[in-house]
Amino acid sequence: MLAQFGGEDYNDDLARLKSLLGNLGCAIPPLYKQYSEVCEPGGVQFIDFGSDPDFNNCVDGLVLVDLTYLKANRYQRYIGAHLGAQKSA
Repeated sequence: MLAQFGGEDYNDDLARLKSLLGNLGCAIPPLYKQYSEVCEPGGVQFIDFGSDPDFNNCVDGLVLVDLTYLKANRYQRYIGAHLGAQKSA
């Protein structure tokens, strides 16, 4: 199945993933979509996925986010907004 995703075009791969999941009656989890769009290309890696039997077989994912790739608006929201607060404290 992984061979269907080239990794060169995010939008193509995302459309393909949506189609495949739709055929199974599923959708992309909201957090997957949010993590995949928080950075510029190359800033997010999905390292591994597993099923957690102690949590109703929920799918867990290990995500690596390189903060140097954060999109400017996300940087300001999640990091920049707190830098000013640290200086005042």
